[in-house]
Amino acid sequence: MLDPLRQRLLLYRFAVVQLDPHLILEPEDWQLNRLQYLPGPYERHYWDQVLGRCESFRTLSNDPVISPSLSVLAKVRAERPDRPLIFCRTAFEPTVSRHSTHHLPRPADPVTGMLQSGDPWLPLYRVALREQAPLPHIKAYHPSRPHPLARIHRAFQQYDPHALLTLREDGQSQAQSHLFYRPVGPFLLPGELMRLRHLHDHAFRKQLSDLRGRYYIFANKKEPLDWFRRDCKRLLPAHVFCWDYPEGPDPRDPLTHFILVPDAAIRFAVLNPKIHGFSLDGDGHRDLYRLVRWPAVGDPDWFSDGQAEARAEYRVRGEVLTFHRNGRGWFCQRSPEAARDKSVEFQQRLNALKLLTAPKQPKPKLWRRGIPTGKHHSEK
Repeated sequence: MLDPLRQRLLLYRFAVVQLDPHLILEPEDWQLNRLQYLPGPYERHYWDQVLGRCESFRTLSNDPVISPSLSVLAKVRAERPDRPLIFCRTAFEPTVSRHSTHHLPRPADPVTGMLQSGDPWLPLYRVALREQAPLPHIKAYHPSRPHPLARIHRAFQQYDPHALLTLREDGQSQAQSHLFYRPVGPFLLPGELMRLRHLHDHAFRKQLSDLRGRYYIFANKKEPLDWFRRDCKRLLPAHVFCWDYPEGPDPRDPLTHFILVPDAAIRFAVLNPKIHGFSLDGDGHRDLYRLVRWPAVGDPDWFSDGQAEARAEYRVRGEVLTFHRNGRGWFCQRSPEAARDKSVEFQQRLNALKLLTAPKQPKPKLWRRGIPTGKHHSEK
C-alpha cells in the first residue's frame, strides 16, 4: 500500500502534514528518497530541530519541499508549477484558510475529479503514542456559552449604561457613577441567570475543591483562563494559587496550584508528565493537540482520524492508491485503516466521469468538388 503522503504528492503535488513537535523527522520514514527543507520567517529555531535531517533547499531540484510557511511555498509554486510541496504544522492545529493559497494543489490525474474539493487540504497526522490519559474537562465550563458572571455583567451594563462597570478579582461587578464605588443595584437579576450561576458554582466546587498538588489548566483563548482565575478567588480556599504558564510553583510545595496554559504558548513545548491537566474548552482535536505536548513513548505513525464507510483501490503509474469514503464523499487515504472494499462502485463512477469529461471528436468532413460539406451528396 502506498504511503498516504506519497499518494497526496502523486495526485496533487501538495500535502498538509501535522507533525509531532517533539520527534525528529526522518525522510526515510515517509518512503521519500530525498526531502528538502525550506525555513519560514517564524519559529525557525523549533523547526530546524524537527526538520534538521532533511536536505537544504535547492532551486533547480525537483525533489519534494517541506516548509512551515505557506507564503514560502507559494513562491516555490510560482517558479516551479509541478514541484511537490509539503506544508507542515504542529500536530492537530486548526485548519488553515485556503482562499489565498488555492493554487498550491495541482491535480495530476483524472481520478481527483472523483474526490471532494477540499481533499488536498485535509491534513495527515504523524504522531506517536502517549502514556498520558485523555484530559478531563472542567464540567462547570461550556465552550459555547459565556460565563454566568459575564452574562450578569452585561445585564448590569444594560441596566445602567452610564455607570463605569468594572470586574473585581473575584468576578463580581462594581459600578462607579461619580467619585465613589458602590455595589450595583437596585436591580433584580433574572431568575435564569441566578440559576446558571448557582449551577456553575456548585459544579466548580464539586470538581476542584478537594484537589491537591499541581495541575495544568488548558484553554484555547485567554478569556476562559481569566474567568477560571476569578472563580478560584471566589469559590476555593485561600491555599489555592494560579500561575501563568510557563511560570509555576516549587515542586515541593504541598498546596494547590493551577498553571494556566493558553494553547498558543505550547506549540513546541514539552510538558511535565508528572503534572495532570484539565481542559476548559475544546473538542476531540483540541484535546489531542494538548495531549501530544507530553513526551512520546512510541514510534511515530500515521494517525487514523475517523472511520471509513468504504475503501477503493486504483492504479496510477504503477502505484496502487487507496481511497476512503465517509458521509461527505470520497477522499485520499489518511491512514491505513480497514474498511469494506467497494472498488467496483468507485471504478464504475470513475469510468463514467472519464466519458463525461473526454474531449469531443470532430465530425468527419465529406468533400464534393473540392468544397467541404457536412452532408452526403450522391454523384450523378
